[in-house]
Amino acid sequence: MPPFFANYGFNPQKKLMKEREAHNPVANNLCSLDEGYKSTSETNLENTVQSMKKYDERKATEELHIKVGDMVILNAKNIPTK
Repeated sequence: MPPFFANYGFNPQKKLMKEREAHNPVANNLCSLDEGYKSTSETNLENTVQSMKKYDERKATEELHIKVGDMVILNAKNIPTK
């Protein structure tokens, strides 16, 4: 008796990579609906990302090119000192 059968009461499936055929037509319809919802959700998410990116880039400032040794002004407002 194989160990898997002893533990679970059945032998494992050998064809794991192949999809099973659904014998219930409603299951096929639900799967196709889920695929439609998934593609719609992905499209909406991409549109939202593009919209947010546009507004985020509008407020962005250019990158400062500061090198070691450059003179800068430090705002010590949030630095606790005695």
